[in-house]
Amino acid sequence: DYLTTVRNAGGLAIHAHPFREQGYIEMIRLLPRHVDGVESPNANRTPFENQTAAEYAEKYGLFLFAGTDNHRGKDQTRFCGIDTEQKVQSEAHFVHLLKQGKFQRFDIQR
Repeated sequence: DYLTTVRNAGGLAIHAHPFREQGYIEMIRLLPRHVDGVESPNANRTPFENQTAAEYAEKYGLFLFAGTDNHRGKDQTRFCGIDTEQKVQSEAHFVHLLKQGKFQRFDIQR
């Protein structure tokens, strides 16, 4: 299983927009015992999807991550993401910062 391989190698598995509903998605699949975190908010998801993702993370003790998924370029009006407490030096350092909770999520509307 890919998620197990990533986690066993010291990485993190973050479930992006776990409650996304689109025509090409047959069903929502949740894997709370195989991920470390959940994306919420995502700038391009509905308030219901983001709130449900946050509740899911809380119920299973998963940390919250944030993302924008910018497919609109300069027309994007909402931006979500994270700001780390330290400048990220490498992928391994980024994972370390996330595991230590040394980041803040942000949600900006312009």
